[in-house]
Amino acid sequence: TQTVTSKQKKSAELSGSAKLLLGWIADEMWTKPENILINVPLTSQGMDSLMAFRMVEIIASKTGCKIPLADVMRGAPAAILEKLPSDISEESEREKEQTKSVQLKSDPKNQNPPFPLTDIQHAYWVGRGDMDSGGVSCHLYLELDLNSFDKEKAELAVNALI
Repeated sequence: TQTVTSKQKKSAELSGSAKLLLGWIADEMWTKPENILINVPLTSQGMDSLMAFRMVEIIASKTGCKIPLADVMRGAPAAILEKLPSDISEESEREKEQTKSVQLKSDPKNQNPPFPLTDIQHAYWVGRGDMDSGGVSCHLYLELDLNSFDKEKAELAVNALI
C-alpha cells in the first residue's frame, strides 16, 4: 500500500496511483483532478451517496479491491489510496481478464441483421415524415434561471452526455 502525506499538495508530487485515483474521483464528481484535495474527506468536497456507490464500483473494477462504502463516504482520497495496491494502472483487472479470454471472429453474412424499431424510435421516424407534425424531429427547448453558473462543470457534463 501507499501513503500520501499532507505535505504532498501539488499534483506533480503525487504518485501515478494517486493521480489515477484522483482522476477517477474527479470524473465521478464532474471536476478536474487538480480540484480534488487529497487529505479532505470526499463528502466535504461534494461527493454524495450515489457518487460514492459508483466510486466503490469504479475502484473495484479498476483495481480488483473492494473498498467499503463507508470508507469512501468518510474518507479522504489519501485514506482510500492506503487501501489500494501501490501499482494500480489505467487498465482495469476486468479489462485484463477480458483481453485474455475474448476471441473475435468475423461473420460477414450476419454483420448487419435487421431489427425492429422500438416504439419511441418508430415515433421519431414517423414524426419526420409528411404527417401533420410539420416534419420536425423530436427536440427540446429549455431555459434556466440560475443564481450562479459553473461553466467548467457544465461543459464537463455536456461533454459526458455526448
